[in-house]
Amino acid sequence: MTKVSLLLFIIQQFQNMKFQDAFYKRNFLFLLAGILIAIAIFVSLFYFLNNRSLPPNISKKKETTAPIVHPVNPALVEQYKKSVKEKVVLYNSGATAKEVRDYLVAITVPSSEYKDIHLDLVILFDKLDLAERNNDMEEKNNLIEKLRVIKNKNSWLQ
Repeated sequence: MTKVSLLLFIIQQFQNMKFQDAFYKRNFLFLLAGILIAIAIFVSLFYFLNNRSLPPNISKKKETTAPIVHPVNPALVEQYKKSVKEKVVLYNSGATAKEVRDYLVAITVPSSEYKDIHLDLVILFDKLDLAERNNDMEEKNNLIEKLRVIKNKNSWLQ
């Protein structure tokens, strides 16, 4: 059965039915045509919106760019190392973990090479501050041991 013959069959079946309301019988073809037009519009919009192509100067693949590398000032790096080392030594001499953490949060890391260690130190001193406020000596000792490990991995902190 082709699509046209199927459509004609449906129309004949509806015309043979005894409609209680004469309105539907008189306007059946208009209703059917409206429904078919609405379906055709929906299908064509769906098809064309999904298959539209981008202009030639825009590609679907996202272009990757190399990260921008800024030149590092060696004097700033040495100043950073010196100041962080002084604060870590001050913690061992009696400064609070909160003071050291606040200082580390306030300073700028001069090179991406030191961002990981800087973040590790900030988190470590934050946890030390929490352990000091809660008087949790076991946690504090574990964190001090982690600080020793970080110092051993980074000779400039010793």
